[in-house]
Amino acid sequence: MLVAIVGGSLTVVYLFSYLRKKEKVKLRNAALTFIASVVLFFTLVTVAANQYPDALPKKEVVLIAAREASLGGILLRLYADSTFELGNNRRVTSTGVYNLNVDTLVITTTDNSKLLKDISQTSFIIEEENLVEVNNTGIKFLEIHENRLK
Repeated sequence: MLVAIVGGSLTVVYLFSYLRKKEKVKLRNAALTFIASVVLFFTLVTVAANQYPDALPKKEVVLIAAREASLGGILLRLYADSTFELGNNRRVTSTGVYNLNVDTLVITTTDNSKLLKDISQTSFIIEEENLVEVNNTGIKFLEIHENRLK
């Protein structure tokens, strides 16, 4: 926000000095300041959104399951709108939709990403404290940390 204020102020100063003296250098400086301020502002907003995803609007989480490992582990989040995110604690590697049938959870990617081992769909049996993968894609099982599925 400070970048926008400073850039806007400098642009106005250069525009007023151009109007007073009619020097093209002042008009060029105003244009360059404005363009640089806009580019820098949007770059900082994009970096902040990627760096701090918690600042973005949150969806209602209905299930969190994870398996920790020395190289990042696996984290699965299911949302109330029937979407999911799969990845690790640092980043999301695939997204998609899920379907729940009694005690079976089926997740399917909707973007071009894949789950593990180049597959786009897998299923889990929901046990008391674990999700156990039916077909072995490498996930095998996840420990349920939060479960508000209906």
